Amino acid sequence: MNTSGKIKLLLVACLSIVGLLIYIQYQLISNTYRLTKVEYEKEVKAVANTIISKEPGIEKQLLSRITAVFSKKAVPVTIRQQLFNIIIDQSNSTVFGLERQYNDSFRRMNALKDVSYSSSYDLFTIEINGNSFSLVQLVNQADRSQNRLTDGDCLLQVRNFQGIIDEKNLQLNPNLKDFHNLKVKFQGKQFINIAKGQGEIMKRMTSTFLLAAGLLLAEIVLFYAMFSAILKQKRLTDIQKDFANNITHELKTPLSSVKVMFKSLERKEVLENQVHLGQLLQSLKRQYEKIQAITDSVLESAMVTEFQPELCRCDISQHLREYASDLRLEKHLLEAIIEPISQELRTNLAVLDKALNNLIDNAIKYSPESLKITFKAYAQHDFYIIKIIDLGPGIPITEQHSVFDKFYRVPERNKHTVKGLGLGLYISKQAVQQLGGSLTLFSKEGGGCTFTIKLPINEN
Repeated sequence: MNTSGKIKLLLVACLSIVGLLIYIQYQLISNTYRLTKVEYEKEVKAVANTIISKEPGIEKQLLSRITAVFSKKAVPVTIRQQLFNIIIDQSNSTVFGLERQYNDSFRRMNALKDVSYSSSYDLFTIEINGNSFSLVQLVNQADRSQNRLTDGDCLLQVRNFQGIIDEKNLQLNPNLKDFHNLKVKFQGKQFINIAKGQGEIMKRMTSTFLLAAGLLLAEIVLFYAMFSAILKQKRLTDIQKDFANNITHELKTPLSSVKVMFKSLERKEVLENQVHLGQLLQSLKRQYEKIQAITDSVLESAMVTEFQPELCRCDISQHLREYASDLRLEKHLLEAIIEPISQELRTNLAVLDKALNNLIDNAIKYSPESLKITFKAYAQHDFYIIKIIDLGPGIPITEQHSVFDKFYRVPERNKHTVKGLGLGLYISKQAVQQLGGSLTLFSKEGGGCTFTIKLPINEN
């Protein structure tokens, strides 16, 4: 399996691990939420039960209200429906009164500020002369909207209630012969509604949420740092591999030529021909100089960051006009636009020329023949600007952040059609930085490159 395949496999494994960790954290948070909710429910249920137990319950209040209606002093009931209406009204009045009473008490308790009271009948029947009539549905329909019994899981049962009201309790009017053997039976449940208590539960879980989020963030950062390091190492390995291939290619041609020349020098007729011998020696010298230039370039790249040039005041405009006039481009057109006004600044001309030589050489190598290369220089505010503009194929934006790296070459150009070691732009940037300036690139694919040097005018 190649390196890219291994990295993809590692990425899949890491994403799987992150997914598993997220699932584990989700389960832990869910369990913590359930435990926190149970604990909260126990607390509010205990406090609410204490308040409800202190007050007269539904049993006593309902008994009191209904017996008062059917006492001898009450208005006589003449028909059954009227009886039912009276009992339902008294039941609902009792329920609503207790609801207001308990909710007022809850609001005064900090632990119950997000809790409300509800109740519901499971059984509500009236027996008259042996006939039983169920009123539970009518009673619950009457108070359902008030008690909000549709909140499901948000309702916690606090206690049960039940009671029986018969003739002994009712003290019926003797004239109500049709309602003898009257008996009212009821039972039900009392609840507290914690629908608004969700905020309190979430508040109690704040530290858990923060810890889980922190751990998840730490995991993501850790994996990101690990992959960044792996990808960076892979990139460095690729660059080193490309450098080895490039320098092998650069040295192979002159060394092969030297080998052929040495074999020629072993031939007697060559040694006796002074003209031919002189040509071979000149060729050997040129190949030596080429090998020496490659070696010097590599050594220079190793020492360039340690070199501190001596700066002196000079007329940069005059120097650049002379530099441009000395340039001879065999296969390209040079357009030099140098600001005619003299401009003095402190710099090192030899170091600046080294940076310019590399930039001009780069423009020549990557521009098609006969196209124009523009050399511009001018003062702008507190900086002196030098631009090298070519009309080559440009550099993809994804590669622009790396072109100044040591030994780096744009991958699609790394086919040995253009010779180089990936050191020119690196050396140029280091040289400009030694002068206190900056070197930047603007390019778009298919639109050429513009390299800009900015040197401070008022430095020191």
